[in-house]
Amino acid sequence: MPSPTMVCWLAAGLCLLCCMGGLRCSDASRIRHAGVVGRFYEGALSRTKTARSKERATVFIPMVVPTFGLLGKPWLIEFLKARHEAGLVPVPTLCSRAHDWGS
Repeated sequence: MPSPTMVCWLAAGLCLLCCMGGLRCSDASRIRHAGVVGRFYEGALSRTKTARSKERATVFIPMVVPTFGLLGKPWLIEFLKARHEAGLVPVPTLCSRAHDWGS
C-alpha cells in the first residue's frame, strides 16, 4: 500500500520533471534511457506523437532536466526513490541497451 508521502513525491516529481524539462506528461512516459550527469538528468525520449514517417518516429529526442529545484533542493532522488518503492519499472540508464531497437 503506497504511503501518502510516496504519492506526494510521485506527483510532485512528475510535475517537476515535466515543468523543468519542458515535457508533456506523455513525453515523460516515453523516456527510454536516462541518467544523472552532474546536476542534470539527461536521457532520450523515443517517438514523437506528431511523427509521420518511420524514420522520425524511431529517432531518440534528447532530454536534459535540472535535478535541483529553484531553491537548490534535490528533488530527483526522492522522485526516483518513490518510483522504486511503488514498484514502477525503473528507467534504463544511459549505458543500458534494454530498449534499443532490434534487441
